[in-house]
Amino acid sequence: MNRRSGPLGLALFVSLACAASGEEDSGDDGITNTGVTSLTTSSSAGSEGEEGTMTSTTTSGESSDGCTPGTEGCGCLEGQCLGGELACIDGLCQTPPCTPDPSFYEDPENCGSCGVVCRTDRYLGARCIDGACPPATAECFDEPQTCDEACQSIGEQCVEAGCFFSIGTPGYTSVDFLVEGACKVPGGGSDIGSSNAPCSAVVPGFDWHTCCCTDSGTTP
Repeated sequence: MNRRSGPLGLALFVSLACAASGEEDSGDDGITNTGVTSLTTSSSAGSEGEEGTMTSTTTSGESSDGCTPGTEGCGCLEGQCLGGELACIDGLCQTPPCTPDPSFYEDPENCGSCGVVCRTDRYLGARCIDGACPPATAECFDEPQTCDEACQSIGEQCVEAGCFFSIGTPGYTSVDFLVEGACKVPGGGSDIGSSNAPCSAVVPGFDWHTCCCTDSGTTP
């Protein structure tokens, strides 16, 4: 009786010990599979967690389009930009078109403020006087109309006798040309007459004309 019960009790003890430790027991598939499944699930969850952490670290500080806030061409960082040469303009970090300085009073490319460009007068060129664009000749036209109408069509106002052929000469309101090319070519010459008549007067019936209009300046 003791010989038969001794080996059987020992075998049962070994089987239970193996199941408890998670070691493979070919005689109990349920215990083996449960242990492996639990380990695989835990490993998978840990792997996914590590991958998520790495992704977060890689993209930290970047927007969805890969732009780093505060750098050139990207969004501003709390209204500021990285580096002394960049400025936050319209929500983006950009190189300022110019640096505010006394040149605002005479720079036709930045007249009064950055990026304000003065119109080019056909006789005196582009000018900036005391931070404002002075009156200058405007577009050419070939239909009988007043300089008031011609200037208003471009969003400006006619200036009676407000433009000049050269510094110190009498001012004019309009200039006349025989052909379109002569009117549109800057630099003067080829005009056949001028007038300092009121802006409300109809321009004489020559072929092409240009009027003296205010210049509000154009911005990019």
